[in-house]
Amino acid sequence: MCVGTLLKLSLRPLLYASLLMQCDGNTLGDVVNMFGCLYRSFKTLAEVSHRECLIEKLEKRWKKQEQPYLFL
Repeated sequence: MCVGTLLKLSLRPLLYASLLMQCDGNTLGDVVNMFGCLYRSFKTLAEVSHRECLIEKLEKRWKKQEQPYLFL
């Protein structure tokens, strides 16, 4: 896979999430849903080392969130 394609497949979900998360009307459910969408899109990447790195970073961000508030 060429580098340009890999970058496009990696950045597209992040750009989309960034645009959606800038809306004033976002709820906690929107944020949780976006984490799930990013996780699923990263799981489909063909480049294993790149995929694992992105998922590791996403899981690190998820663990920083205050989990009990997300499940009330």
